[in-house]
Amino acid sequence: MKTSHTGQVNKNLYTLALLATESQFSCKAAELNPGKRWSHDRLYRALNNPVVFEVNDLPEGDLVVDDVIVDKSYSQAIEGVSTIYSPGDERYVKGYALVVFMWHGLDGSRRVLRVSAWQSGGKHTKNELFREGVTFLSAQGLSPRRICFDSWFASSENLNMLHEMNWFYVCRMKKNRYLNGEKIVSYRYWGAKSQRGLLRGVQHEVQVVKDGHRFLMTNARQQVNTRALKSWYKRRWAIEELFRELKQCLHLERCYCRSFTQQLQHACHAIAGWQYLRDNYPHKSLYAAKREVLYLVRYDKAWPDAFLNHAA
Repeated sequence: MKTSHTGQVNKNLYTLALLATESQFSCKAAELNPGKRWSHDRLYRALNNPVVFEVNDLPEGDLVVDDVIVDKSYSQAIEGVSTIYSPGDERYVKGYALVVFMWHGLDGSRRVLRVSAWQSGGKHTKNELFREGVTFLSAQGLSPRRICFDSWFASSENLNMLHEMNWFYVCRMKKNRYLNGEKIVSYRYWGAKSQRGLLRGVQHEVQVVKDGHRFLMTNARQQVNTRALKSWYKRRWAIEELFRELKQCLHLERCYCRSFTQQLQHACHAIAGWQYLRDNYPHKSLYAAKREVLYLVRYDKAWPDAFLNHAA
């Protein structure tokens, strides 16, 4: 009996189009790819297929959380787009934000576990999305060595919740916080040693170190110094690389749909494409992996059967 792969191809169709498009992406532009294997209307319908992120079979590692601004400066009628501050651009832009939870394994593997969308003036704050995501992943049995995040998510409520869950965190903190009733900038961090104490609003002891102009914090029980805490926090950089690669290789900001739900689906399909490249080309950079896929597509060497086993 001949087996039909139509349903599986349709499930991955939008992800495949993102992988196979070299220049600026749109459904109409993707229609012009070699072979013309889909119409722009079919791609638009495929965009509604949900993307499921797997949480099982993870190696030992750390959970990294951060947000990324999806710039929609030239949009005119996209639902949910508002003016928000972009730290990377150091200016206000039109767009929305994604709160991303990524697993960074000790073996170097990386996997996105959850994505939440944040809108200015929406129902939830970024910190509420953070707590919601941590609660969901914990219920799935996730147990990271540490969870790493920047100062935006270092609210007292977040820190208290993580400590109650017996999760060790490593994060950056703002300079205006108080340790044992005094500003953290007033302490002397001689010999790269940490300062212990209680932060205002935090119900457990923390350690604070100074690394150049920034301050890092953890609830680890063992004594730490600047070098150790800096190396732990450095693992957070993996998610910054994810954001850069999504924008440069997977067309994260190139969706022209007016529905905010479809904007989020586009972002999830971009992440699914990123995950495919990471999993299938582990010894290549993402840029080299993308060039390899474009070569296979352009010369009709492995398209689309090579992608059928990829669950988006």
